[in-house]
Amino acid sequence: MIYRIIQRTPNRFHLDLMQRRLSETEADVLYYTLIELPGIENVKVYQRTAQLAVRYVGVESAILDYISDMDLSDPALQDNVPTISARATNEMYKNKILNKVMLRIGKWLFLPLPIRTAVTIYQAVPFVWRGLKDLFNKNVSAEIIHAAAVLAALLTGEFDTAASVVFLTEIGDILEEWTYKKSVDDLAQSLSLNVEKVWKVADDGTVSQVSLNHMHNGDRFKVTMGNMIPLDGKVVSGEAMVNQAALTGEPLAVRKHDGVIVYAGTVLEEGELIVEVRSSSGETRYDKIVNMIENSENLAALTQMKAVSVADRLVPWTFGASLLAFVLTRNVMKAASVLMADFSCAVEVAMPIAVLSAMREAGKPVSAGDVTKALGADRKEVDKAFAELFGGGKGTLELVEDEDILEAGIRIIAQPPGKKLQNMMQLSVGEKSLTAIALLFAIQNLKPSPFCLLDEIEAA
Repeated sequence: MIYRIIQRTPNRFHLDLMQRRLSETEADVLYYTLIELPGIENVKVYQRTAQLAVRYVGVESAILDYISDMDLSDPALQDNVPTISARATNEMYKNKILNKVMLRIGKWLFLPLPIRTAVTIYQAVPFVWRGLKDLFNKNVSAEIIHAAAVLAALLTGEFDTAASVVFLTEIGDILEEWTYKKSVDDLAQSLSLNVEKVWKVADDGTVSQVSLNHMHNGDRFKVTMGNMIPLDGKVVSGEAMVNQAALTGEPLAVRKHDGVIVYAGTVLEEGELIVEVRSSSGETRYDKIVNMIENSENLAALTQMKAVSVADRLVPWTFGASLLAFVLTRNVMKAASVLMADFSCAVEVAMPIAVLSAMREAGKPVSAGDVTKALGADRKEVDKAFAELFGGGKGTLELVEDEDILEAGIRIIAQPPGKKLQNMMQLSVGEKSLTAIALLFAIQNLKPSPFCLLDEIEAA
């Protein structure tokens, strides 16, 4: 690959790749190949201008030589690109926002007032139509509020205001779609198998490592102890114990032998298997679960449905406040500003994203290091809250010894002023209550909530 160095500073260089523009595939291959190299700290690919910025630690010449030898059409390099490209998603939505901003600036700079007014009316019609459609269907939604604000600006001749409302609403829709798409992609990525290579068994019995994307129905692959089964298939040789908890929830491993079906995403705990592919990459049960999450538009949890219901019930009150503003001020624009300041729309928009984020966080594995780190923060906050409530002394938490730290219990140790350090169960009733309250306050300090209602806290 030919390049020209535009700028060079210590541990950073900026290259022009001597092309008019990079395709999406080329940009992905370049980014995901370089970011995995040892010593590469950050990679920025400028797709529109075919430029590349790299921040690194190590020998610059080795990295430049590697870039010079790269062929972006090489299938081996294209295998480095994940199924869900976060870089491509981010670039797509950045371009959408940039195009909207440039069109708005161009409209203001180059279009005469009459044409600009006509364009504003043309752009506002879809917003008003969607609002009227929801109103006709008795569907109380945020679209009605947007339509009312735009229509009020148009009827009063405030075309600049109407254009601003339409522009901001369009930008908001793009940001909402971007955030939602990124949340779904992150969740799907966290659930995906992240297996790139498999051990393929040839007809003559030889075993070689190939890309997962090169496996097809009828091919055979080998799975050894401790590895994940990457594809659905039928066992043709071997015997093993397979943990299927990821798919079925079964607590114990299941025996697999000749003729039995195994599923992608399960883990081989003991033994060794040779499996014939029945579902290639993208067609397995595990992939179908991921696709369901990516394509589902009904990921509504109970909390989400309640939030949407509350947001919808607030819409009539918003119109009532707008009407009151008009009665008091006799100013249509001030009444319309109440509609634009309505926050019920934000509640409805934010809930699906919050649910997806919670699902992603809940799916992350917890390590012993995570437990130890969290316990250290808990100890600090417990000791601080204990000292404030008791006017001194010391409170701490200890892990109860266990072979598995993730299954270990927690012991509360307290030392009120003037007393020895002792287990919480040896304290008086009043001291136990204050210690429990200190623990509640410590949790609140670590994970603050908007409000916290404590009923009869002295009975803790």
